[in-house]
Amino acid sequence: MTNIVAQDDISWYIWKFISFDDLKKTSLVSKNFANMYKNTSFNDMLKIKYYELNDIKYFCIFAINHIADKYNYKKNPLYLDILISNYIENFKLDDFINSEYFILLYDTIEFISHGINRKFANIANKISECLETYPKIYLNAEAYTQILQTLINIGANRLIVTNEIYLRPMFNSYSQNTSTIAKIALFAQIFIITDNIKTNAKITKLLDARKLKGIELVNYLKKEEMQKICPKYFISKISNVFK
Repeated sequence: MTNIVAQDDISWYIWKFISFDDLKKTSLVSKNFANMYKNTSFNDMLKIKYYELNDIKYFCIFAINHIADKYNYKKNPLYLDILISNYIENFKLDDFINSEYFILLYDTIEFISHGINRKFANIANKISECLETYPKIYLNAEAYTQILQTLINIGANRLIVTNEIYLRPMFNSYSQNTSTIAKIALFAQIFIITDNIKTNAKITKLLDARKLKGIELVNYLKKEEMQKICPKYFISKISNVFK
């Protein structure tokens, strides 16, 4: 028994120093490492990657490339430079970073990636994942405000001037239909955050605004042009998020 406990302790110690890229390969070495890999959440894996890079800008680039590899999307999407230079570098995200819930920013990039590639099934699957994982997340008021404000500004997709900073629209290089799908996907994440993530932030006014915006989006999805763009199962899935 002592030997087994000692082996487990050694395995956990080694596991802490394994890089993100080597986690899966290491899980094949032994049953202990296989169990550790199975019990390590994706957010914990993303924490490892963030601290390897130690820069939120490089983490975003990693996320874009990781998602592109997973889903066979093109790397270096048109929105990349604007995301980094206009949003990530211009907004204070220190409290969000300290929360270590890097999954939220990764998910943002995944929603956008699926949107610009018009992958409705992938968006629907991502919604299901977020509905399962987000209720387990707690953010303090500062972290909650930082990530949500960043996502809302991205989703606005219009020129925004704030504190003498000009935020360029992120999706203007895409067709109107593609831009619309990407924004709808991003709004789905914003709504899931608002409805499910626990916080000590005062969000009464936010919830009131969310209700009104939800009604607006549900009605928008009923329009004939949206019925032509989006499959019925997708409209049904995402309307349930907005209600």
